[in-house]
Amino acid sequence: MEHTDEPCPLYPIMLRLTGRRCVVVGGGSVAARKVSSLLTSGAKVTVVSPRVTPELGRLAYEGRIVHQEREYEPADVEGALLVFAATDRPAVNDQVAEDARRAGALANVAHHPEGGDFANPGSARNGMIQVAVYAGGASPTLTRRLTAKLAGQVDDGLADLAARLSSARRDTRARIETPERRHELLRRYAGDCWEAYEQGKEAPAWEEWLARHCPGTPRSPGTNGAPGKDEPPGAEAKAERQGAVKVRQQLRNRNSRL
Repeated sequence: MEHTDEPCPLYPIMLRLTGRRCVVVGGGSVAARKVSSLLTSGAKVTVVSPRVTPELGRLAYEGRIVHQEREYEPADVEGALLVFAATDRPAVNDQVAEDARRAGALANVAHHPEGGDFANPGSARNGMIQVAVYAGGASPTLTRRLTAKLAGQVDDGLADLAARLSSARRDTRARIETPERRHELLRRYAGDCWEAYEQGKEAPAWEEWLARHCPGTPRSPGTNGAPGKDEPPGAEAKAERQGAVKVRQQLRNRNSRL
């Protein structure tokens, strides 16, 4: 039986924020967490607060965020895609949310999630794979525990698999004109890669697999396709995984203190 205080379930979405303006009203620890996630997603962040944490002060000094060192004004939310009301004053937060909606932005309200337009799930990342968990606002502790549990299932093998399939997808767009044929080949290749992963084997190299299942396909100029047996995933994917290891360690450390 479904138990929820929400009249309708929230709509899950992965939002592309690169270069988009986001405003955080507040300068405490909650605001700092919001800012950190937004910067990771490539957003252009403005913080409005007369006082901020040392971390936010450092980001402003480095030019990574814009800090409006004053009290909130309604004009602050103009032109924003997302607005986060994260002060310690509920009345101000409610006003921020109201102003944001009037300006056409989506609002998140820290002290009263139901009063906002969206909620931030718990999340973890390994390479291209992201895990997001929302427990309906029932308990931050439950959200953290679930996030850590699910993140532990996304190992480096899955991260490598995602990178391999992404490379194959890019390659087919350049080499195979028919969308239906591309879809069918990628579906079969993904199935074979998944089967190899579950058996603890190395996934088939894309070029070798394609030669067997689609002979006559011209090779991409200057590339060997997806990473194969002698061609590990690129440095970018490895760097992403190394960052994800740190995130998972932070999650474990935080959960151990709960």
